[in-house]
Amino acid sequence: LRTFRHGRRALSRVAPPPNTPQPGSQSLQVVRLVEQGHAWQAENLLKALVEQGGKLHEAAFAAVMQHRVRDGRDVTYWFEAMGKAGLTPNVTHYTIAISSLGKRGLASDAEQWFSKMQEEGITPDIACCNSILHAWARLGDVERCKKWMASILEAGLTPDIVSYNSMLHAHATQGDAERAEELLRSMGEVRPNARTFTAVLSAFARSGDVEGVTRVMQFAAELGVPADVIMLTAVLGAFARCGDVEGARAAFRAFRAQGVQPDARAFSTLAQVHAGIGQPEAFPAILEEQQAAGVVPSSYFFAVWLEAHRTTGNSDLDAEARAVLRLAVEHTAIDRGVALALVRAVGREHATLVMREEADADVEVVMGANKRRGKR
Repeated sequence: LRTFRHGRRALSRVAPPPNTPQPGSQSLQVVRLVEQGHAWQAENLLKALVEQGGKLHEAAFAAVMQHRVRDGRDVTYWFEAMGKAGLTPNVTHYTIAISSLGKRGLASDAEQWFSKMQEEGITPDIACCNSILHAWARLGDVERCKKWMASILEAGLTPDIVSYNSMLHAHATQGDAERAEELLRSMGEVRPNARTFTAVLSAFARSGDVEGVTRVMQFAAELGVPADVIMLTAVLGAFARCGDVEGARAAFRAFRAQGVQPDARAFSTLAQVHAGIGQPEAFPAILEEQQAAGVVPSSYFFAVWLEAHRTTGNSDLDAEARAVLRLAVEHTAIDRGVALALVRAVGREHATLVMREEADADVEVVMGANKRRGKR
């Protein structure tokens, strides 16, 4: 790991983010196309402008590159295009490139780009360093994350909430809930947010530590960070992975006591916990809870319900599957997930009969239509 060092003078040389192009310019047109959701048109326009040798602004390249990162695509071409247009990439462009590599799990390649940026005489800022830190956190490499955090401090930069959340994510991924909580409580002046607590809560839930979940929730309340439904869903998901129904139920009650209103996804995740240990009998009560809370159950909830019946090996699976399918028709739309769960539960041939009789639909059509829709 290459350590970067600089003083106050070097900090003053950090390249500023690209500002807005002049009104009416072609570069501004590129930026506006990206903002309006027409990224492909923006890319084609920018490519044409580069070939024409027109005067361009670095913000146009940053806008197009940022969109490619969101789609998980490479941005190398645009560095070459900037050179062709007579522009020099700054720290913003390098941060975008590094983030793109990190999102694709290419942390080592991201480090190489970081080194290349330094060789170009560009001073990294905290956002750029966080991109590397987050890349290693996504891979769960705690030691590499620690080295980068140490390098950030040695460089005179101040870790921010993104830095800490990345470190916490790495610890949580490795199941080290105790170390995650220790780091949470030592953040100093950096105020934790909901995402911070979600990572730590998930780590404790994954190990089935209800006391740890409760303790961290209390700490969040002390700091004035309100519990939310995203936090709840993450905790329930962690309990589902370890099959801890009692822990999940305890967390569900605790969150509701704090005023958190579960949504359809949270209820479906709670259902997953029961499905994981073969408890389809718990689903009617969960459905009633949703109705009482004014939540419309999702199709995924019924797919999980069918899966729960399948794993029990119930001899009367046909009747159970029909009952669930009728409820699904009553409460939501039948989609590919429900159709697949039905096929796994009773077999493709019988699923075709059940789907036609109970939902007036064809299994193959439902599965095919949703699959095509997902590809668009």
